[in-house]
This record gives sequence, structure tokens and C-alpha cells, in this order.
Amino acid sequence: MSNHATRDATVILTDSNNWTAWYRQLKIKCESLKIWALADPEGSQEPQPKPTLPLPPVLSNYESIATLPSITSTASSSRTRGNTQPSRRDEPIVVDIPTRVSDLTTSGREEYREDREDYKMRMEAYRFLEKEYKEEQAKYEKLLVHILGTVSPHLQLSCCHTGNSVREWIKSLQETVGVDPEEERIRARERYLGALRPMRTPNNWEPWLMEYDQAATRAEALEVSEVRNTKDVIRDFLDAVTKVAPNWVATFSGPGYDKAAMDRKKVMKLFREHMSQSNPTKGKQKSAFAAGEASFLAGGESDQDTLRDASDVSQRAPPAQSQGNLGKPGKKRKRDGQETKSKQFPKRNTAAAGDECPACGQRHNLSDCYYAFPEKAPDWFKPNRTIARLVEHRTKFDNELQGAMNSLIPTRREARLTSSSRSSSTPQMKMSQTPDAQVG
Repeated sequence: MSNHATRDATVILTDSNNWTAWYRQLKIKCESLKIWALADPEGSQEPQPKPTLPLPPVLSNYESIATLPSITSTASSSRTRGNTQPSRRDEPIVVDIPTRVSDLTTSGREEYREDREDYKMRMEAYRFLEKEYKEEQAKYEKLLVHILGTVSPHLQLSCCHTGNSVREWIKSLQETVGVDPEEERIRARERYLGALRPMRTPNNWEPWLMEYDQAATRAEALEVSEVRNTKDVIRDFLDAVTKVAPNWVATFSGPGYDKAAMDRKKVMKLFREHMSQSNPTKGKQKSAFAAGEASFLAGGESDQDTLRDASDVSQRAPPAQSQGNLGKPGKKRKRDGQETKSKQFPKRNTAAAGDECPACGQRHNLSDCYYAFPEKAPDWFKPNRTIARLVEHRTKFDNELQGAMNSLIPTRREARLTSSSRSSSTPQMKMSQTPDAQVG
């Protein structure tokens, strides 16, 4: 059994920040079930109605032989004017409900056979419609389970009302936390163009390539015009890396590669292989972040068993006794340390599954990120080198991230004041512990 927990990439819809990713996963889910037409907020197709079971023809509704009048003749010897004539009288009609086809008249049997054939055809159509109806209902229920499992309880209460269809749910969610597609496309375009800025040194090729891949993937998903033509995408990529890898660019541009079969991902793979050989990462990662770093590089998320949140690391602070041998007062200091830790690290409003810090890509708020705000990090926090370089790259070239960080400047100043007060309080404690009798 694997020691690593399986990563769940399901996006949880909590606010507008993860609307686009949630909506994309919802559409993929619907398309795999082949019911997107029923959920598309811009569509009009409704689920199939439940078919009505046809009724077979009933024999009692057809003409029976018993309903015909029976005529009998009796010989009467009435003599009138010397002639003897038979007298005719009608017997009373006896109504008998037919139970067999043979009890019907000729016309009744003909009508019954025609209705019977029509019933068989309607029954075959009913079986076909019933099968389609049950299959569609099963898929529809899977979609309901997916939505209820990926939407926060607050949004369910305000948008997913009982009795409404899935399309009405999605429309309500879109009106509440939806993002304008054109605005998303503009942001994706700006991020992609920013990711194409050439690297200054080859030492940062790994975070640069990671950011480029994420930005290009985002631009492709939103159909940004700059990524529609594969040749233009490859040409822009080569222009961005030619300063740090001129020999590789020259070799790639030569006759050795089949340009017609190349796409962005293949070019990235070749570039990664070249840079791994020419500029390998120095040393091995021996910290707890090492195993999760490969997962982060591959998918943009961390493994739950290895790579931990920068904000969640505060919950695993070293005990107070590890700071030094303080003798008997250690228990008191440990309690004080716990109290200080509870004040210093209150319960954070950590992001739900699918929310990512715009700086490091991990699951916490930007204000709680030790990479974006290193002054908040405790002394025992050891940052991951690759993530730190990625954050450094983003803070330089991502205008949106810079604006978000600037809005948190009061928080940064408060953190500086807190850290300065701690450093100033330390020498005062040392001075107070010095005996006065030893002076002079």
C-alpha cells in the first residue's frame, strides 16, 4: 500500500476565485456523461419526460356475437282466407361479455387485431423510451451528486433550491460567484505575455518554465489569440529562452527536428531535458519538501504527505524545550510557549480544496504565505528553494500579484512592528536577570 495519499484535484466552489476551474471541471463531467445539453446555462434542452405505459386493447370494448338479435320461426295454423302463413317473433337480446376472440363478430375481430398490432408497436416504443429515460436519469443523478459534493454549503443554501433543475442551479451560481469570461481571457493573456519575458540567468530556468507552462495552459483553455497558432507559440518560446540556451535554440532551429510534428509540450520537454543536463539543480533536497516538490512541479499542487502548507507549518512548531536546556522552569516556559504560539498563530482561514495562493500555489491565503511575506515566518521555518524561486519570479513579473501584495502592506508593517517588539524585548529580559550584586 502506498504511503502517499492520493491527490484529489476536485475543485470546491467557494467564491469567485475558483469559479473558472470549477465550471471547467463541471463541463468536463457533463461531457463525459453526454448530458452537457441539459446543464448548459445557455441551452434550452430539458430532461426527457417519463414515458407513459400503453394499455392493451380490452375484448369487452368490441362487438360480441351475443349482442346480435336471434330470429326464430314458429308454424301457426291460423287460417285466414284459406292460407297458412308462418308467424315471426324476436327473441329477447342477451348481452354476454366476450372473453375470447372467438366471441367477437367478424368486424369486432378485425378491429381487435388492428388494435393489437398497434399496441405491440407502442409497447416496443415504450420499452425504448423507458431505457433511454432510466439511463438519462442515472447520469442526471451523478451530476447532482457532483454539484452537491463540490459546492460549499453556503452557496448550496443560496443557489441550489429544491425543485429547480440543474441548469437553474448553475445559472444561480453563475450570477452569484461567476466571473466574466472576457475578463478572465484578458487576465490569461496578460499572464501569458508576462511569462514570455526572457530569463535573466539560467539558474531560474525551472520556476520560469513552470510559470510559462501554467500561463500557456490557462491561455489555451480560454482560447487566447496568441496561443492559437502552434508555430507562433514555438517561435515566442524560442525567443524567450535564446538568451540562456543559445546553442539549444540553434540546434532546434536546424534540420535535426521535424517541425511539423512539434507542439508546445514537446518543445518544453526538449528544453527541460537540455537544461537539466546543462544547468542541473545543485545538491539534493533532504528536507520534507523534497518528495512533494516533484509533485508540485508536475501538477501545480503538493502531496499531502510530503509538501506542507507554509501556513500549516506553524501548527508543527518545535517544542519549547528544544530551544535549549533551561532546567526546571522548562515546564513553565513550555506552557508559556504554547500560549504564545496560540496567540502568534491563531486559527487561520485556510482555503478549501482547489483554492491556491497566487504566490506559491499552495492552499492558504496570500496574507498567510511565508514565501510572499518572509517577515511573518518563524525562525524554524525552512523554505523550499524551488518554491521560493517561483515566488520571487512571480512577484517581479506578475502585476496582479504585486497589486494584491501591495494591498496587504499594512499587514506587513504590523508584522515588522511585531517582530521588532520581540527583538527589543529579548535584551530587556537578559538585563533583568543580571544580579545587581555582581556590579563593581
